[in-house]
Amino acid sequence: MSDSSSSESIENRNRGRSLFSNAEKFIINGNPNELDENIGTFARVLTEKDPKSYKNELYCSLCEISFDEVKRKGCAFCYNAVCEECSPFTCAHPNTKRPERICMNCYYTFMEENSYQRVTKELQLMFDKETQAKLEEAKKRKEAENRCEELEKLLKERTEEFDEVLKSKTSLESEISQLKKSLDKINDEMSRSKENISFIQKKFSDQETQISKLIEENNKLSDQIKKSQTGEENNQNSLEVEKLIKENNDLKEKIKFLQTSPKASTCGCIIS
Repeated sequence: MSDSSSSESIENRNRGRSLFSNAEKFIINGNPNELDENIGTFARVLTEKDPKSYKNELYCSLCEISFDEVKRKGCAFCYNAVCEECSPFTCAHPNTKRPERICMNCYYTFMEENSYQRVTKELQLMFDKETQAKLEEAKKRKEAENRCEELEKLLKERTEEFDEVLKSKTSLESEISQLKKSLDKINDEMSRSKENISFIQKKFSDQETQISKLIEENNKLSDQIKKSQTGEENNQNSLEVEKLIKENNDLKEKIKFLQTSPKASTCGCIIS
């Protein structure tokens, strides 16, 4: 190979090394826990080539340096011939389950897909969290709406009950007003009845006094009649006696009438 070709190969190799200068942090050195996670990724880059076909190649498949100048190596994932500079890393192989040499091209593919998968997983996780948060928010909103409906229903029931109470209150106030009017009317009637009772009691008292006076007069007349009957009988005395007897009978009738009237019997007077 000419000097220009050798120089170009070295430049390509250095450019590849610069491109993958940060690749070490993505290296999987046969960690079983990380191996299972990346089997699918590496299985995709495997080819149907003969794993030993790289031994027949004369140039590095990446930097194209001649294997007359550098030692030939084989990538365990694409089975291409590469130099040591273009395959400085190892990764867990999905078939052998141990660290194997990997070329920069396969490793770049791995990093790209692994990063894509990691970002996709993180985005999916974020999406799941956001979806879960939205679902929880929707659930809380639904619960709040249900609670609002229950409160509105309860408020409606309480409002109806309050309206019924107001109607009952109005009805009771009307009944109370009517009862007050009836009570006032009864009080007026009682006042008039008291006045009538007072008048009747006074009238009865006057009647009792009158009866007592009449009884006294009757007793006096009776005494006079007795005296007149024991003396000499003459015409004048006879006329006077008859007059007294008549007056006495009139008094008896009057007393009898007064005594038979209401309340008159309470005076305790008796006609002699």
